Amino acid sequence: MAPGRYLACIVIFCVFNFSPTLSAQVKDKGVPFIYHYPKQVYLGGTQNWDFAQSMDHILFVANNQGILKYNGLGWEIITMPNRSVVRSLFIDNDGTVYAGAYNEFGYLSPDSAGRLVYRSLIEKIPGAELAGEYWTINRGGDYIYFQSYEALVIFNTGNDSWKILEPENLFGFIHKAGNDLYLNVRGRGLMKIDGESLIPVKGGEFLSIHEVWQVALVNGDLLAGTQNDGIFVIDSRGSRRWDTEVNEFLLKNKLFSFVQTEENLFWGSILDGLVVSDNNGNIISHINKKSGLNNNTVLSMFIDAEESLWMGLDNGIDQVLIHAPLSYLLTSEDIGTGYAAEKHNGRIYLGTNQGLFWIPDDLEKIPGEGTLSETSIPELSGQVWSLSTYGDELLVGHNRGTFSISDHVVKHLYDGSGGWNFNSVPGHDDHILQGTYNGLVVYRRGKEGVEYDFKIDGFNESCKTIVVNGSRNVWMSHGYQGIYNINLSEDLRSVESYKLYGASSGLGTDNFNELFSIGDEIMAGNPEGVFRYMPGIDDFVLDDVWTRNFSEGGRITRIIKAGRENYFYFQENSCGILRIFGDTLFIKDQEIMAPLTRSFAASFENISFLSENEILIGTENGFAHLDLDIEFVKNKDAPFLFISLTSLRNQSGLAIHLEFEP
Repeated sequence: MAPGRYLACIVIFCVFNFSPTLSAQVKDKGVPFIYHYPKQVYLGGTQNWDFAQSMDHILFVANNQGILKYNGLGWEIITMPNRSVVRSLFIDNDGTVYAGAYNEFGYLSPDSAGRLVYRSLIEKIPGAELAGEYWTINRGGDYIYFQSYEALVIFNTGNDSWKILEPENLFGFIHKAGNDLYLNVRGRGLMKIDGESLIPVKGGEFLSIHEVWQVALVNGDLLAGTQNDGIFVIDSRGSRRWDTEVNEFLLKNKLFSFVQTEENLFWGSILDGLVVSDNNGNIISHINKKSGLNNNTVLSMFIDAEESLWMGLDNGIDQVLIHAPLSYLLTSEDIGTGYAAEKHNGRIYLGTNQGLFWIPDDLEKIPGEGTLSETSIPELSGQVWSLSTYGDELLVGHNRGTFSISDHVVKHLYDGSGGWNFNSVPGHDDHILQGTYNGLVVYRRGKEGVEYDFKIDGFNESCKTIVVNGSRNVWMSHGYQGIYNINLSEDLRSVESYKLYGASSGLGTDNFNELFSIGDEIMAGNPEGVFRYMPGIDDFVLDDVWTRNFSEGGRITRIIKAGRENYFYFQENSCGILRIFGDTLFIKDQEIMAPLTRSFAASFENISFLSENEILIGTENGFAHLDLDIEFVKNKDAPFLFISLTSLRNQSGLAIHLEFEP
């Protein structure tokens, strides 16, 4: 694919849909990526009580110091007239954002400059006693409901009238289950809201002495979750305990918040973070402070348009990529930077800068909290560079040489120099080529397994990255010398000739040349761009198309083949999946791998396939797990949002603030 052969090249930033699904799937392997937003970032109070998202994808958060507004780039805060804590948020069908606070409820609307401001509704109800915290707001039909413990304020949007219901004791929170609204009334039990009336729910009388924190319709059953006594099924026959795994967890750790999707239930606890269950109450995932949450008390939860889970914590906000195909394999101990992984003989071996570890290869058996118990192999402590399976043996490239593992027994194959990667050699099926700190060595596969055979004479440079593109031809990159093309003798025992490409060649520099191959072509990346080897002139030539389309992410540090047309690419400031179609089209997906950006040891990036669509990726903090069977969720209808527009003319500035308000 010489540069002159390109007629056109289109780079598309998109998401590969590996498996179409009707709703997003929660990953049950590893711990999802979590982004922390402490109060120092959003500049509000510590606690966060509710969420809502507008049609233009602005996120609103009910915070101790007001309404937080997040556009994906920055935070603002809108305070209440009385500076009180905001407890509840609700966005109506017409896009109006309602808020409830202490002795206060109202809505947001733009002022004359286009900025959202809070406008109180309390003044529209003269003479009414509306004291208290307004904990929930919701809508049913023509009615909007504002709930405090002392009152249920009802606004009839059809005729702009107001009505106030007062309980004999206290009102609980409003909950939407299916198409109906419910609230619990102390002393009376569970009630369904019907217009301006409250109708008792058969079987719900039992809840008259309980604090109900969740009502949901699950598998056709009405569930009521209490804070201290677990979850109950409510029907006309009465109430019964929901005998499930998640209920046992909540009885111990106390329910506080809840949200559901078509396939999953999300339960926020007071004492031990979040658990995710299926609709039958089986726990799929458990995330707490130990596994990455900023705090174990989950006050509120919300799933946004991109299927991220937002959690309002007792201290801060966490965004959890709960539906992403990418997660961390969290081990019980810090095992260091991940350099290699390999599935072998019932185990998954993990090579790091600290040594070689293994975990069971059945990741379905990961404990609910996502933490793996890894086992260290004492004989292989220290830097592990590579792992490869040949037959029944696992080969280990190590700082102390090269080892093999067979039937879980470690054997030292070569101690002449530290070992890098292993490569097969076309036409020499019984030989394995390995780069070392001091040249190239060859192993032979025989009846007794893999054994060291010989060191190749005539070349003694460190050979970290090699590409074999013929029975006797080897390419090798050296970080500070350039790229070598090495021709071996027919028996592989010696170097017949070699040539170095660097500052005096088309590469233009000796430093940071990264070698990779695309199909049968030899390519290289360095700080100046991407280069292609041209056999006709025996030199590297700058590839304008590749250089242009990889210019923003910094120099290419590694490209790894992952299938017939697929590659993983790594740059200083970017990473992703690359799909190449012939000479004219390739597609880059940066979004699936975006959480891993800048989390690699440069030039040592690595991937390992556990199965066709299940991949481990080495990072500076162990290993990430990528499941390509899980669809990456992206809302394609997200609008383009102007935050501000500035016009400059004659050295004077005119600033116009524009916001899309539905």
